Amino acid sequence: MENMQFIITEAVRHLQMQEYSDPSVTNAVKLLLSKSKAVCEIQADIGGFDTSLLKGDRIESEDALKEFKRLETRINNKLDNTKLGNELAKSFYKGTISKEAVELILRTNWKR
Repeated sequence: MENMQFIITEAVRHLQMQEYSDPSVTNAVKLLLSKSKAVCEIQADIGGFDTSLLKGDRIESEDALKEFKRLETRINNKLDNTKLGNELAKSFYKGTISKEAVELILRTNWKR
């Protein structure tokens, strides 16, 4: 997931600069069009991506940039939630935090 985060973040940066032929954009497009099980699971988990925006000149559209930014945000949120969940689980099993505190922290800090 962190590798995908890096690829998407780099693509967003270059799309914002209108550098559509940058290798990072090409790598992101290849990744998003990939049919590998890992990529499909990640995309399903974080809300997918409108791949029709990757065809032809549509990559140069404002809609494509918005879709990349949306995906970047969802990946970042997923990673943050995973880290938060892991830290809370460690603290709970060490006995340094109660179940109620974990639930409260998750309700207030979970990113969508």
